[in-house]
Amino acid sequence: MVEATEDRHPHSGLCVSTPVRYSTPSSHVRSPLTSSSNVRPHERNAVNIEPLNPKSTAAQALIAKSDVYLAALYPAESNHIESIQALALPSALFLGGYIAGELVACGAVKTITEDGTYGEIKRVFVLESHRGKGLSKAIMRRLEAHLKASGVRIARLETGIKQPESLGLYKRLAYVERGPFGNYSSDPLSVFMEKRLEISQASRVK
Repeated sequence: MVEATEDRHPHSGLCVSTPVRYSTPSSHVRSPLTSSSNVRPHERNAVNIEPLNPKSTAAQALIAKSDVYLAALYPAESNHIESIQALALPSALFLGGYIAGELVACGAVKTITEDGTYGEIKRVFVLESHRGKGLSKAIMRRLEAHLKASGVRIARLETGIKQPESLGLYKRLAYVERGPFGNYSSDPLSVFMEKRLEISQASRVK
């Protein structure tokens, strides 16, 4: 399942995603300069979206919280959770969402070429204390931009019926319901969605 919460949760030219070089910007390191007590008032809700190594300690901790959230909503057979190893593959992009230097959200997309060419959105998750700040929408926009820059024209995802906030967000972003895709089977707890991406010449990687 992808979780997008508005913000709450998803269930995710022909070009395969290129490897991402992960780095941790100095602004994301917890220090006296970035602690919440030293952040200026107008910066406390500033959203920053950056590529993140899913194998990092911070990312794994956030992913673990996402797993707990989903396990409380759906049985194991209806939870289609992407592994950290799969998220670290060159064909995937994993993003972290930061507020005042603190990692509070994540999202990923993997490029699929086995059943046509499309990007599958995965692992969109926002900590409960930071929902409603536009993090899911910002992450989705960045993931879609990555697909368009790679020449991928379709974005797909699987989410769950118990996440109305997620469904609402995806519909607002022009995703429409469709049948199961890839290796998914029909599941009464799942909702499958798709969006056709408009790719301009300027959005392609030079």
